[in-house]
Amino acid sequence: MFFLRRFGCQICRWAAVEVSKLEKDLKENGVALIGIGPEDTGLREFIDGGFFKGEIYIDEKKQCYRDLAFKRYNVINVLPAALGKKASSEGIQGNFSGDLLQSGGMLIVAKGGEKVLLHFIQETPGDLLPLEDITKAVGISASVQTGVRPQLFVPQKRRPSVQPVFDVTRPFLCDMKNFIYGVLNSDTGPQDLLYSYCTERGTSFHS
Repeated sequence: MFFLRRFGCQICRWAAVEVSKLEKDLKENGVALIGIGPEDTGLREFIDGGFFKGEIYIDEKKQCYRDLAFKRYNVINVLPAALGKKASSEGIQGNFSGDLLQSGGMLIVAKGGEKVLLHFIQETPGDLLPLEDITKAVGISASVQTGVRPQLFVPQKRRPSVQPVFDVTRPFLCDMKNFIYGVLNSDTGPQDLLYSYCTERGTSFHS
């Protein structure tokens, strides 16, 4: 069972196309390919787009999603997926309709439903289950060509520019050192020395 985040999700559509490549081999081995969505928003467009070759069901109350620990994201989690580039060479497009924060995954159970063979949970919207993991879980072999994964936007951390503070302030520090030395070794008061120091450098001094 393939649990989609939402039907308008670009990455989900690409993943649906990918897993559908196994539909023929799964059917020949008595394995049903089922897709489940958390809402019907975007369902018609999803079906018309021919992204998925299996049966599709809707879990409107999202009870299965909760029972299988398909958590909800926050805005930061979904940002890279929202800013993702065109989904590979297939030209798959997406939209922002529906619940943007719902996660998805996949559940594979043995015949009769008593044994779980694979339980995959998306930690981020870009997490995808490799096709070979699916075929391995159900114990079949399939010769399919994996498509190019969608490219997600990944913010680059910029290193803050560091100014050569030491080189800039060295003359000032040296002058202050001379000023302090003058205060300690002169009969002139420190206020007079500081006034003279500032006047020579074109700065103001107020007592």
